[in-house]
Amino acid sequence: MESLPHKEEVRLRPLAIPELRDRFLACRNNDPFIPPLGKGDQNNIKKTFFLFEEYCSGVDISLVNDISLIDDDTVRKFLIHIVQNVKNKYGEQYARSYINEKILKYLKQSFSWGAAQRPRLISALQDFQIAKVKPVPKSSLIRENEPRKNVTFEPVKAALELIDAEYPTYGDAMRIQFLNGMRPGEALGIKSCYIDYEYDAENWHFQPGKHKTAGKGKSRDFIFGKLSRQILEKYKPEDSYKCFFLNSRGNPITVDLYDKKIRQLIEKHGLKKFVPYQLRHAIATLVDQNIDIEHAQLYLGHADPKMTKQYLHEQLAKIRKVSIFLDSALAETLLVSESTSPTPPSPEPANDFPHIIPIHEYRKA
Repeated sequence: MESLPHKEEVRLRPLAIPELRDRFLACRNNDPFIPPLGKGDQNNIKKTFFLFEEYCSGVDISLVNDISLIDDDTVRKFLIHIVQNVKNKYGEQYARSYINEKILKYLKQSFSWGAAQRPRLISALQDFQIAKVKPVPKSSLIRENEPRKNVTFEPVKAALELIDAEYPTYGDAMRIQFLNGMRPGEALGIKSCYIDYEYDAENWHFQPGKHKTAGKGKSRDFIFGKLSRQILEKYKPEDSYKCFFLNSRGNPITVDLYDKKIRQLIEKHGLKKFVPYQLRHAIATLVDQNIDIEHAQLYLGHADPKMTKQYLHEQLAKIRKVSIFLDSALAETLLVSESTSPTPPSPEPANDFPHIIPIHEYRKA
């Protein structure tokens, strides 16, 4: 009786680059055991495959139509091509971190996924070779992203005053982001269905349905104190599945539009540049200086992913402690009046922390 061929000897049918992309995305978005990809991740995956297909078609069209012909050398030369010849939407060279953490990462992930399918879409040997491709090293010829710096409160104060006049909803979204140490997407994605309005007599408990670190076993919790509730109550929709912050057409404000509006306003009025994501760093500094680094990490969602659910109550208690402190510290200034200092639980607040816009001056409902 003739023996069956070894699994690795089974001939794989030709698979084109676009088909690998489509099947990978479809599987990642329909796997019940892992969180679906966010819009940003999907766009980065599509961009990666677009650039890779464009490169392969210029080298040898057969690479596009049969990915089994692609090896580690193909991927290395593709990365060199990205560094030397490809510009981003701003006409700049792609940063080394983006090439490594997005383009190379997603390319490796898709091939690894293909090798894990049954029947295989990618051979185990091909997956092994591509997985061994090293990240782009540091070089004077490759652009590096500048480290994200902490933003002081003064440019935020100036921007808020202008945003309230032109884009009031965006200003309040920024306040919510600021008060809660949120990522922009977390603030813009607030929905009633994820809020426990009866958490206690003074606070709401918010757990977003989607968040950046869900796939790493982390929970994301926010305690909305007095100031946050005061702002959010103005935007609470009747439909609990709708976002609080909507654009002029009644659609959810996207992170890209949020960033764009704020960037345009800053450039228009010649203000000191900052991006909304930097607000998290300012809050981290304030909490670290006035409480401790552990509370700052937990508040910003950087807690140890190995922490078990039995500690959830303790986590929420710490988050609530930070929320109460920020309500006090930022109540008169959105967020410290020039005459009032924060009163954290412990230790004494830093005297040189910058001040920002008084809450009583922000836009009335």
